[in-house]
Amino acid sequence: MRPGGFGSIASVVFARQAGVCAVALAGFALIGVTASAGLNAVAPQPATSLSVKAPKVTDIALISAPQPLAMPAPDVQTPAPIAAPAAPAPKQPPAPAPQQVTVIAVTPTITQPSIESCVTQLAAFVEGKSLHFPTASAALTPDETEVLKLIGTQAQACPEALVQIEGHTDSVGPDALNLKLSWKRAENTLAALKALGIETRQFEPVGYGARAPLAQGDASEDHLNRRVAFTVLKRPEPGT
Repeated sequence: MRPGGFGSIASVVFARQAGVCAVALAGFALIGVTASAGLNAVAPQPATSLSVKAPKVTDIALISAPQPLAMPAPDVQTPAPIAAPAAPAPKQPPAPAPQQVTVIAVTPTITQPSIESCVTQLAAFVEGKSLHFPTASAALTPDETEVLKLIGTQAQACPEALVQIEGHTDSVGPDALNLKLSWKRAENTLAALKALGIETRQFEPVGYGARAPLAQGDASEDHLNRRVAFTVLKRPEPGT
């Protein structure tokens, strides 16, 4: 580098910096002038020297303030309630025309048989039914007990009936012995009814001995005479 070259360069740089600063200062000055002009335009202008006579207080007419007008109270009327329309009455169906009714008198049916028919039916049931016994015996066999149970059940259904238990024997042997044996057969039959659970108040035992045989003149038919038969009667009324 040559002597004096460095100094030349520094001079040039300094000159440039100085120019820049001058431009900046000029800009700031311009901005200040513009701002001052704007402020002057906005600021109020000073009053002129013209004098304006202030009015006297007496010259001012006193105007009374208007009185407020009272508004009339609104006439408020309570609206009358609106009644709901009445519901229409339901239509009634026309009454049927009266009809003539024919009344038929019905005679009640009596299901329970009368006393006479009850006794008659029981008599027909026991007719021909007999209990049979071995020779000189008063003991009932199982087959005879079954027949006796049927007779006792039917008699209970007709309490108005009186049932005689009639004991009989064959003609073999003395009459006194046969009479006693016939009574024994009737009483044993009554005891058998009671053992079967049959009420025995309407039964009555009686012995006839050999005086009412079913078969006569032939010893081969004596077994028909050794029997207990039943006779149905109407029970007498109390006190008779």
